[in-house]
Formats: sequence, C-alpha cells, structure tokens
Amino acid sequence: MGSKPFVVAGIPAYNEERSIARVIVKAMNYVDRVIVYDDGSTDMTGEIAERLGAEVIRHERNLGYGAALASLFRRAREADADVLVVLDADGQHNPDDIPRLVKPVLDGESDIVCGSRFLSEENDMPSYRRWGINRITKLVSFTFQGRSFSFLEGRGWEDSRKIKIRWNRIDAYD
Repeated sequence: MGSKPFVVAGIPAYNEERSIARVIVKAMNYVDRVIVYDDGSTDMTGEIAERLGAEVIRHERNLGYGAALASLFRRAREADADVLVVLDADGQHNPDDIPRLVKPVLDGESDIVCGSRFLSEENDMPSYRRWGINRITKLVSFTFQGRSFSFLEGRGWEDSRKIKIRWNRIDAYD
C-alpha cells in the first residue's frame, strides 16, 4: 500500500430507502469512497445514494446478495482499493466500527477481517435464529472436516493466507 491506503465501503442494497442515507453518511466519515450496489430496487435507494455522493451500481432486476457482492468486489478492484469494507444497507452493521475492522488489514496482520455482532453478549437475535445458525455452523464444520469456523463468533481460519480458492465464481455475474 502507498502512503495513504484507499479504503472503500461497499453497500449492497435492495429497497433500503429508509436506512441507506444514515449508513452512507456515517461510512463517509471513515472511507475514501462509498459504492452502493442497488440490486433492482423499486424505491428511491439508488437516487438517495447518488445524492449523497456515493457511486451507484445498478442492476435492472434483483439478482441477490451474491451478485451484489461480486459486483462490489469487481468495482473495488477496478478502483484499485486497498481495503473494501462491506456494510449492510439496513443499518445492522455500524459504520463506526470501520476503523477497528480495517486496522488489522492496514497493519498487515490479516488479509480479511469478518466482524460479528454475536461476539457481544448483547444482541437482539431471537433464540430460534441463534439455534439455527449454530446448526448451520456445525454442518459447515463437518463439511470442512472439523476445521473451526463459527458464523456466530466470527472465528475462522487463523490466517486467511492459508485459504486456497479453487474456483473463482466472482466473474459469473457479468
């Protein structure tokens, strides 16, 4: 990275006109650019984002979260971003956490950081949902032959540099 890293916030959004402004405005306090992926919204999501100065990528119809992430990753790569932070448009992710999330990447300690609201004892998730996520975590752990990975705790592979990507599906959404 150069003298000052170029940090981008990517926000996948679908019909989030009620919350998108707050997320964008707060994120702009910590990043150099905000990119909103408007996934076929039928409300004012994209227009609000543009008015606030965010770059907006639009798809004519809703293609889903995976396509949104793929488009955001591609655009961040094209923009030569040093760091991409992905935030939910509904405000579930607090943009004030951006400095804590990017610090390990900027310090060269990690290639990827996953934040988790479940690390805190205080969260508003219903118990049935927590139970379901625990079951999915066990399934994924079994699938990956017992390697530790927790969707609830944000724990995963100790060093992301050990992850080997065998198939790049990012370009499947062009």
